[in-house]
Amino acid sequence: MSTPKLFEMDFDKAFSAEVKRLGNLATQGSYAMLRGEAPDRLIVCFYGKEVQSRSCFEYPVQNEFTVFANAKDILDLLKSFPEGKLSVRDSMLTLSAGKTRMNRALPPSIPEPVFPEFPAEGLSGLPQNVFENAALAAYAAAQSAHEDSTERVSILLTHDRVSITATNGQIAACVESPADYTGDGTEEYLLHPRVITALAPLSIKEDAPEILIGSDGRRYLLRFGEYEITVSIPSCASRRSSIDAVIKALSPTPCLDAVIDASSLTLFLERAKLLDSSARKQPVFLSADSSKGCVEAHYETGLGNIEDVLPAQTGGSLPKAVVAISPRNLSEVCSHLQLPVMQMKIYGPSSPLVVTELAGKSKITHIALPIVVKQGASEDDLPFNVNDWDE
Repeated sequence: MSTPKLFEMDFDKAFSAEVKRLGNLATQGSYAMLRGEAPDRLIVCFYGKEVQSRSCFEYPVQNEFTVFANAKDILDLLKSFPEGKLSVRDSMLTLSAGKTRMNRALPPSIPEPVFPEFPAEGLSGLPQNVFENAALAAYAAAQSAHEDSTERVSILLTHDRVSITATNGQIAACVESPADYTGDGTEEYLLHPRVITALAPLSIKEDAPEILIGSDGRRYLLRFGEYEITVSIPSCASRRSSIDAVIKALSPTPCLDAVIDASSLTLFLERAKLLDSSARKQPVFLSADSSKGCVEAHYETGLGNIEDVLPAQTGGSLPKAVVAISPRNLSEVCSHLQLPVMQMKIYGPSSPLVVTELAGKSKITHIALPIVVKQGASEDDLPFNVNDWDE
């Protein structure tokens, strides 16, 4: 004998897209909660260890209920049924469209999510361009194949500027731009990159709501229109000082400047990827000579090699320079450039490669560690950790 329905609704593609966006915000492997509050409030929540997200929808609710499910089950169902009918029973979730119906059993023992209660006066507004700029730097933190609680984007706010940095220990990015911030003093927030990448496209719309943030000492709470997102605050310290120290240390160091077409280097990297599909990649060598006005790229594997001469405008205090970079890290930098040309600074085989660009009012700095490090150098002398960085 089937149990009575707790809830039933017809949903459209807009509802599916909204729920899937909530699921993309939350930590992978998370759970989902559906809660109905009479007369017209449906709460959908995705929650995991690091990031939790929830939103409210206006649908008629006759009986109050709360059910839990695996997040993947909900997302898989909505992928197969972008629109249709949703019904909830005590132990079963059903989605149907036309004559097709799919059921999912609801697990009985899943812990409930915990969202800190923040008073309105405990939340401060963030400048509207924060997430847009943070998305330019978030790629540098989101490089591991699994969820990492130490991956964070550092957002430092003062009264007239915002500085956003991120790193995974191999590559780093820093974005600085003016900002109108009305908060008290200087504030730093350490946000998970998946939150940045999911909310950035929504925050740049003309009718985007205000971004509010607060902290209870253990978690951040963000309110963005109908979205509520909590992010655990990592126990480890911010890695901003390491990035700032590298930039400061390199500024007086002699270097060779080269301005090259970004698409030509990207094409070279794509060809190098076709040449070698092995798990352990060889470095890409970039050598520049100010007298030749070019950057020579070289990539060699056991199957063969590829070389290219990239026209460049060269200058700086070094007449010649060479650096070896991981092809993956160099590809990531190229794919996140905002401009068609890249300004590259090569300090030598033992120093990071630095790429800078001015996009609007923002200054963007990309840093990539070299693979060839100075012989005899200790790890304490290096700007980032180098464990397993040669892929």
